[in-house]
Amino acid sequence: GSTDNPEATPDGSSGSTDNPETTPTQKPVVTNAPTQKPVVTNAPTQKPAVTNAPTQKPAVTNAPTQKPAVTNAPTAKPAGTSAPTYVSRELDLSGASTVYNAGKVTVNSDKTITAITEGNNKLQGVLIPLGDTLYAGETAKVTVYGTSTGSVRLWLSDGEAKRWSDIQDPMSFETTYSFTANNFEGSAQAGSNTIQIKATYGSTVDSIHITKVVIAVEADAPVSTPTGKPVATNAPTVKPSGTSAPTYVSRELDLSGASTVYNAGKVTVNSDKTITAITEGNNKLQGVLIPLGDTLYAGETAKVTVYGTSTGSVRLWLSDGQAKRWSDIQDPMSFETKYSFTANNFESSAQAGSNAIQIKATYGSTLDSIHITKVVIETMAKAPTPSPAPPKPTCTPIPGEENYKWVTTWGTAEEKNDITPEAMAPMTLNGSTIRQIIRVTTSGNTMKFRLSNQYGGSDVTIKSMHVAKQVKADESTIDTSTDTVVTVNGSEEFVIPRGKVIETDPVNISVNALDNIAISTYYGSCPSTSVTGHRGARATTYQMTGNNVSTETFTNYKTTTSWFFLADAAIWSPQNARAVVCFGDSITDGYGTDAGYLGKKPDSYTRWGDYFARRLQANDATKNVSVINEGIGSNSILGSYPTDAGKDRFARDLLEHDGVEYCIILFGVNDLDKLPDTSKFDRLKPEYEKMIALCKANNIKVYAAPILPFKGSSYFSEGSEATRQLINNWFKSSESGVDGIIDFASALVDPSNPLYILEKYTHSDGLHPYDGYEAMANAIDLTMFEK
Repeated sequence: GSTDNPEATPDGSSGSTDNPETTPTQKPVVTNAPTQKPVVTNAPTQKPAVTNAPTQKPAVTNAPTQKPAVTNAPTAKPAGTSAPTYVSRELDLSGASTVYNAGKVTVNSDKTITAITEGNNKLQGVLIPLGDTLYAGETAKVTVYGTSTGSVRLWLSDGEAKRWSDIQDPMSFETTYSFTANNFEGSAQAGSNTIQIKATYGSTVDSIHITKVVIAVEADAPVSTPTGKPVATNAPTVKPSGTSAPTYVSRELDLSGASTVYNAGKVTVNSDKTITAITEGNNKLQGVLIPLGDTLYAGETAKVTVYGTSTGSVRLWLSDGQAKRWSDIQDPMSFETKYSFTANNFESSAQAGSNAIQIKATYGSTLDSIHITKVVIETMAKAPTPSPAPPKPTCTPIPGEENYKWVTTWGTAEEKNDITPEAMAPMTLNGSTIRQIIRVTTSGNTMKFRLSNQYGGSDVTIKSMHVAKQVKADESTIDTSTDTVVTVNGSEEFVIPRGKVIETDPVNISVNALDNIAISTYYGSCPSTSVTGHRGARATTYQMTGNNVSTETFTNYKTTTSWFFLADAAIWSPQNARAVVCFGDSITDGYGTDAGYLGKKPDSYTRWGDYFARRLQANDATKNVSVINEGIGSNSILGSYPTDAGKDRFARDLLEHDGVEYCIILFGVNDLDKLPDTSKFDRLKPEYEKMIALCKANNIKVYAAPILPFKGSSYFSEGSEATRQLINNWFKSSESGVDGIIDFASALVDPSNPLYILEKYTHSDGLHPYDGYEAMANAIDLTMFEK
């Protein structure tokens, strides 16, 4: 299967992982920003602060992660302080049905079930009723027994096949998996009442035979309307061993980024900087999330005091931006009382730590309003970070061009590689050398790299890192005459702290535009989960045991097609150099350019951004324009799968790079999967407006690319097409405020039926233009990037 969970597969199946409800936009505080780029305050979530930066790149702090909304979900119960007891039972398979009524399911005489393809009605998967309901926050352990003719995946679902948990992909039969219910897709149902077993992305399945499904749920978990079960009170913090007590630093939280839990109710920031949250109509207030402005990792302690009033009893705990629990619960909470919490990932949060507090109605009570006047947090003082060394003068400016600057020449969108197991390194990273290949899009003699451990829960230790030119695109061989050591603050050994991004010292290496560069890194220790990288490299990454950073050609190596811990590369460039960010989903990420079943391979560099870079280099007026690919397969604007929602990562992916002067937005098709009507346009339009406003505020020209037609795919519905037309027409109107339109669709559509991409481009997919990426690049008017 594809390593980037594409939106649609060659057989037309859909991942059903998109279309979550919209969430309120948080308000990160941006410090040390360059004066020429004022950042709008309602920008989507920024990236973690950059440390060890040898240049003047702005550090971005106080960036709370946004949570996906959960609608119609009863209040989730918290876990207690002791391990829960689970009760197992076997599911009744007789009520099973096929996903989207595709294929046929038969209940056999031995009470097993068999689902098969029937005629042209291709089997996609099966739904099996739970016989009960799991509400948001409740956990179930599921074991499926049986066989299938292809690889399958598993998750909690509702009766309409909408997703209610993370996805286990691939699923192994007779293996137990744990799922926590969460309304990922804005389901109208009150909870999960089925499991969904479906073909893995990029694979097909002709039949699934299920002999037994065992589910284990917490013995004391409510299975209907939640009741007022006792809640474990907050345990006192254990003093750390040592000769002296830790020193705490106190600060007041910024309340302006507060949001309501599950988007239920409404929160208002008052003129005196206090906040008031209230019930609004039938949208019953459940509680509020207040950003910490920092991250507390597992084991770290905070003391929290909340000032204000509420109309009912409330409880307090550490949380993440998705309302998942990161500490014991103080129930009830008294205002103006200090409570101590130790961060701990109670609910298998996908985030690296706690970045919010949650104040919520006590079980059995209701809330009409909460008024918060002040929140004071005390955290343990940390050792100061050493000041970064100034950049080394590694090159002599050309006479007459002393005002050189850094401009990003290559970049990728950071995500978690391990969300797709096959995207991980084939061997452990610890004690091995990874040789990663990137293609620079401009020329120069000095480079620097940004390395990201944004999602990691532990530090990355690098023993040695070298850069050299690659000799041949699909081989590990390097030109050893160009092999150069990479350092951070003058040291060859360095650390990328958990949750952080660092920059290297400048490196003297001469490169030409469209050269392939090999970055060879020997790792000491790395996180085993939440591994930051990019799954859709479309280039071969080579791995060999031991320190082989200067080895000319790897032997006894293994390969993958992911990047690890690389965020971008910049070149010391003339003053007229500039970069363009291509922001999007799998169409920008280049899905299909390495499709084996079409005879394609990695290392072809045939994404539309690759062809665009070639055209820029062939035009004298744009030779100094670089291309940065910020596409992530399966990503949507509103949905946080497979990584941060597009609306939340846009600011990071736009502003983290040097020298950005243009942005192309081709994004939104994953938000249009089988829509029943056009109501989602009202949630998408404000997010596009924020993206455009952020570009304008930072003097970046923004070009909109209307969403491509997709009638040939499983995404299509009349509601989806009508919404696509609304978005595209709005982009083209003066109201949108974009600086121009890049009409990719006109280069791809079937003239006889403009709702379809031409078959010669999309083959049987209907969504991705496998062989149309060059036509897309050729549709770009290069004068839009000339000066």
